[in-house]
Amino acid sequence: MAMAAVSPSLVHASAGPAGRPVAEPFAAFAVDPDSRSVLARYAESRGWPTAAVQAGGVASAARTLWVAPPPEILVVDVSESLAPLEDLKGLEPAFRRNTRVIAFGTENDVTLYHDLVEAGAAGYLVKPLTADEIDRALRLTLRSAGEPAVATGRAIGVVGARGGVGASTVASALAWSASTRFALSSILLDLHLHYGTAALNLDLQVGAGLREALEEPERIDELLLDRALVPVSERLSVLAAEEALDRMTRVEPIAATALLDILKERASLVVADLPRHEPTTMAALAPGLHHLLVVTDLTLAGLRDTTRLLRFLEDGAPASRCILLANHVPGSGGGGRPSGLRA
Repeated sequence: MAMAAVSPSLVHASAGPAGRPVAEPFAAFAVDPDSRSVLARYAESRGWPTAAVQAGGVASAARTLWVAPPPEILVVDVSESLAPLEDLKGLEPAFRRNTRVIAFGTENDVTLYHDLVEAGAAGYLVKPLTADEIDRALRLTLRSAGEPAVATGRAIGVVGARGGVGASTVASALAWSASTRFALSSILLDLHLHYGTAALNLDLQVGAGLREALEEPERIDELLLDRALVPVSERLSVLAAEEALDRMTRVEPIAATALLDILKERASLVVADLPRHEPTTMAALAPGLHHLLVVTDLTLAGLRDTTRLLRFLEDGAPASRCILLANHVPGSGGGGRPSGLRA
């Protein structure tokens, strides 16, 4: 079997303890010239050698790791891989060294994103690559590599089986209670981009940037979030929008997932008010939610829609815990009566 050519830049000329070679901070493998060009320009801007960017995909990267020490950061192209998860196992030397691996490809698939992250990748980007997108991913990677591990916040999704059952009010009350009664840093994420009421309920003006973050994942960064998050108190912020009714929105599943992941880094609890009429968005976010709270009323239509919604959510997020909350129950004093559906 022919051995992949190894760029001299991947093996540092100097030696570490016991004469072992010192790894370079960065290496990248891309199958197409456009991606290599973007990666090379980005490497140059960081003061890294452009020769660290090589032709080939994840298989080429795996072969190189047999003869060169893993770099600090490894960016690999999985677009031509028939089995990306299986091929990622070939990067075991990098994972053993705690190399931060970022994969990229052509599939805008939230399931692939989750699978690659579970397999050890630090993130997944979608072609065509841009300098801003690479910069955001690498800054997040470098930050997490340079800081002690911090427990990721938890996330609760709230969705109404029907309109008018009070799901948005429940979501706002959950976030408020978590921040006041339990002193948890909390974020209320209102994904009803046209008719959301989270900001209105709390007497706030919506910030700018939520729609951009959901449409263009490469734009999600700390600056955008600082502009979009509106503080309610020391421990509670709201991320919401109030888009014009004649403006259609296009939520990218990977963007929704990336946004939720970043918010969980910022807060102990994220409460997401989910739009039931956007099943793609719900399906994208569901695997990242620890609990799914379905709010309904006790009507025949409510029973029908609750059953359909629970089936949809259970298929998309089998690891999440679904909880049913019956609201507007006669004789309950206006409160709800929750019942756990499954552990």
